[in-house]
Formats: sequence, C-alpha cells, structure tokens
Amino acid sequence: MMPAYIREKTVHWGDCDAMGIVFYPNYFRWIDSTFHAMCAELGFSQKSLAEYGVAGTPLADVGCRFRNPVSYNETLRIEARVTRLGGSSLTMGYTFLAGDKVTAEGHEARVFVAKGENGMKSTAIPEEIRALLSRYAEPDDGPL
Repeated sequence: MMPAYIREKTVHWGDCDAMGIVFYPNYFRWIDSTFHAMCAELGFSQKSLAEYGVAGTPLADVGCRFRNPVSYNETLRIEARVTRLGGSSLTMGYTFLAGDKVTAEGHEARVFVAKGENGMKSTAIPEEIRALLSRYAEPDDGPL
C-alpha cells in the first residue's frame, strides 16, 4: 500500500448531532482541511500556487461512505492518499479510523485551474507540485 499523509482529530462536542455521533457534514470539512494540511506539509498552499500560474484547485467531485459511528472525545486517524495523479487533476482517497475501526471512507477530485478568458480553465499540474504530491501517490505509468 502507498504511504499516507496521517492526521489525528479529536471529536469535539460541537462536531456531534443530537444523537451524540459525528454530524456527517463534518467529514467533508475534515477531508478539505486534511488536503490543505497535507499541502502545507509538502511546502505549498492554494495561495502559493499563483507562483506557477495556478489560481487554485477547486473540487470536481467529493463523496463519503459512512461505516461506523464516532462519538464525542474519540480520536480519529485520517489517512490521505493520492489515488490518481493526472495531467491537470488529482483524486484523493481518505480513510477515517477510530482505533482499528474504519468509520468512513471518502474521496475528492480536484482540478488545477488557471484564470481563463471566460472564468477558470484547467491547467497542467506544475512539475514541482507533481513531485511533491507523488510522495503520497501510487506509482503509475505517467500522467493521464
């Protein structure tokens, strides 16, 4: 299995619903914040991508499958991996664990974009950024 970026998150009272379990939209917030934390660890941010002519990495797709409930004060281990590194986009896979129990599995697809004449247009992932992201990616035969 490919290496993962790992982050831990303690579930706070405000993360839970009336039943005392994590309110599902929080998983999407944690997916997004984990991606940005991984990028920061690798040495770049959405703002610094401007140095390469990239305006950002908006979402093209996101989803999550919920396996087991998680409650207040439990610690979640979030494992993030680049499951596909294309020419101008990437797909991330996320596994959420409480101890050995998988609580959720998520994914997101992001597109590298530049400012175009009529808004955004996809642009190639800069080679330096591609090399950084490859740290958490499956080996492949090249960009798609």
